[in-house]
Amino acid sequence: VGQNFGAQNYDRVDVGVRWCFRFSLIYGLIIATFLALTSVYIAELFTEDPKAIATANLHMRIVPLSYFLLGFAMTVNGAFNAIGKPMPAMFISLTRTILLYAPLAFLLTSLFGLVGVFVAACTANLSAETLGFFWFRKVFKKVVTDQQAVLQT
Repeated sequence: VGQNFGAQNYDRVDVGVRWCFRFSLIYGLIIATFLALTSVYIAELFTEDPKAIATANLHMRIVPLSYFLLGFAMTVNGAFNAIGKPMPAMFISLTRTILLYAPLAFLLTSLFGLVGVFVAACTANLSAETLGFFWFRKVFKKVVTDQQAVLQT
């Protein structure tokens, strides 16, 4: 992204980011499916404690549902930095962990116990990733428009 942005190859930036989104979507769905189907076996590799296995199984069946978009957040964070806009990247990361996950975990744990922690993580991931996706599209379009206006003057 940074190299193509610096070379003013904006179409290639767009194509690269879109490719990363598609890859992240497919990879995330594959990993989520794999973890959902094998969570018990994976947990049993690390412990024989039934409670720990049940907890790991629960985690691997809830949180990975948000993995299909997790790559979006990583992609837009890198892309924001590459186009010289580090503040949105930082805001997306902080939104996910501090503004969403922590309060949601506190609230949902009191309502649903341990499941609430995992649902909070999943919800925070999905929210931040969606925010990042749309925010980057908007900012990138504006940056390109501004860059092209400068070049025309």
